Amino acid sequence: MDQPWNLYQWTPGVGQPAPVAKGFGDPLGAWLAPDDRSLIVATRRESQYGVWRIDAESGSVTQLALGRSVGVTVSPDGKQLAAVFQPRQGRDYDLDHTELRVLSIG
Repeated sequence: MDQPWNLYQWTPGVGQPAPVAKGFGDPLGAWLAPDDRSLIVATRRESQYGVWRIDAESGSVTQLALGRSVGVTVSPDGKQLAAVFQPRQGRDYDLDHTELRVLSIG
């Protein structure tokens, strides 16, 4: 079982790290959005694998897609997300096959 993973914001040399969002599984992929205001992360949250957007200022979390994604990237304009997913195979995930999904996110 994953240990809880938390997102912190910190400027080195200025104060201490401050928590932004808590309660994620181990990140399987992450990408800083082009606007530097949010982080896109592929991980497990509340027992569900998915791709999530975390607002760096407010800490709000938005689900963008369900499924076990092992890599994410965002277009330069921040409007599309490409993610590689491992499809379900019974109770597990198919490690030999992947699906590429391109999603509109903004």
